[in-house]
Amino acid sequence: MFIKSVTLKNFKKFDNNTIELKPELSLLVGGNNEGKSSILHALAVWEFCKTFLLINRGKKALQASEHIAGVGMSIDDFTPINIPDLKYLWTNLKPSSGYNLSIKCEWDDKYLEIGLALANDRLFVKTLSSNLNDGDRFPNIAYLPPFAGISDKEIWRYPAQRQKLIGQGLAGAVLRNTIIDMYHVNQQRRAKCKEGRSKIKSTDLREIRNTDPFEILNSVLYDTFQCQLIPKNFNQKFHQYIHVDVVKGEKNGTVFKAFPKYTPRDIMTEGSGFLQWLSVYTFALNKDIDVLLLDEPDAHLHCSLQTRLFSKLNSIVKMNQRQILVATHSTEIIKNAPLERIMDVNKKSCKYLNKPQQVIKILSGLGSEYNPILDSIIKTKRILFVENESDVLILQSFAKKLDIEWPSNLTPWPTASKHEYRNHVIDILKAQIDGVAMLSLIDRDNSDYNSIDGRLKDHSFSDKQEDIAGGSTFTFARFRKWRRSEIENYLLNINVLARATKADEAEIQDFFQKEHGIVLPPSSDFIKSDVQTNTRMLFDMSGKEYVESFCNKWNNNKYDIVNAFNPEEICEDIITILHEIQDMCR
Repeated sequence: MFIKSVTLKNFKKFDNNTIELKPELSLLVGGNNEGKSSILHALAVWEFCKTFLLINRGKKALQASEHIAGVGMSIDDFTPINIPDLKYLWTNLKPSSGYNLSIKCEWDDKYLEIGLALANDRLFVKTLSSNLNDGDRFPNIAYLPPFAGISDKEIWRYPAQRQKLIGQGLAGAVLRNTIIDMYHVNQQRRAKCKEGRSKIKSTDLREIRNTDPFEILNSVLYDTFQCQLIPKNFNQKFHQYIHVDVVKGEKNGTVFKAFPKYTPRDIMTEGSGFLQWLSVYTFALNKDIDVLLLDEPDAHLHCSLQTRLFSKLNSIVKMNQRQILVATHSTEIIKNAPLERIMDVNKKSCKYLNKPQQVIKILSGLGSEYNPILDSIIKTKRILFVENESDVLILQSFAKKLDIEWPSNLTPWPTASKHEYRNHVIDILKAQIDGVAMLSLIDRDNSDYNSIDGRLKDHSFSDKQEDIAGGSTFTFARFRKWRRSEIENYLLNINVLARATKADEAEIQDFFQKEHGIVLPPSSDFIKSDVQTNTRMLFDMSGKEYVESFCNKWNNNKYDIVNAFNPEEICEDIITILHEIQDMCR
């Protein structure tokens, strides 16, 4: 089931437009303020109003013949999209009397037009026209903004509650619910195929892996991020919260095996790019959703992953008969999409392309402002991958303290992705940009301390070199890892902390002992790269947590701590990385 057309009257960018839509996957493309998001918002609002009427008046409220009065709500009840005021739903922000804003969707041979009116700061919705009868099915729509609002805790919800939240534009709030449902169906299917056998037949197992949503989801995640989802045991009679962990590993054939020393962690600990992929594919595979609306799903992804996003989504919609509408600025996705899948969106008309020159016109209109990192890399040809933007600011501050010049021909790229992803990115970039090079720097987190040497080389990844003129070599990919758990661990110098806060060292030690059960090492031990065994546990633990707790206590921030360092107090590891960056940028 898919939406054939949507007719908008007085809704945001459109005063009176009918937009024809195709099944499967469509790209909504155009400049800023031309209406791409307005189309997605219209469908999200239609879904919300449909759900709101069903909850408050029942199915009869969707049948025009019943003449049921409108149902009112305040802006606090209106959740499908974020707007500062309800009048922002109207074209030119000018609602007039009556139900003069309407959204009409058509599918199969059915249609439903919902009207909206604003009176005394309350929004009223009602059915204006419809040919629905009892028993007719209507499409279920889910809207995912660039980041779908995934929370750190998620309670178990009944199917009706989940559908309500999805209809309210809060799909991220039921992400784990959807995953756990997929997992349970997967386990039941496996158990049924195994009945009376010691193991599942290879033909049945192949069928499960090729068609089961949970198996497909894990396959996509492994191909992209080398990880798998592990939902924790959940029983609705005893458990309130749902937990879904992610674990990194490798495959031997079709069998996934976690890395021996990798500790599974909640999906919330992963980067925004991973969570974007996870939410997109989870709901794309959800059989209860007919239409998926994606607003710039490429926002957190590198260009190479953007094209893979489109390719994977295309496979899913063909297999599962979904309709997916993607609003995007990604030149990579647009360049690799078939003409007939690209809709040129502007305020006057919204039509699918049919000539190659139309794509060129669209791309030239978008320019490079939507991929500023890539534009910078083309100019500098040097990349510093770090986990957070704050890592760059800390390194720049330390460089200034040490009188080490920060290279001008360097593009910092903050991303929570690990070496595997960055390794893939440099291979893609190298094929397109002559002479490009990168330094990939990650936190050690829970990995083995002995996997890193004094030069901070990560033994699990070898540097990449190429031959150049004169018989020498050029290292174009360097993989480095902090010897301490996180960059913030390098701020825990007792002398510096005392100076930054003008507090006594004894008072600071007392704070860390009482709050965290740790004792900070003397400054002489702190500056060494190879920390002593008796203090190593401190640097194995989360420096972010310690520094944040310390800053909250003394009402300062980590940059205040960095600025309190003297050059001779800076750890050898920081100096090593700064020299590596300089060497790469020469």
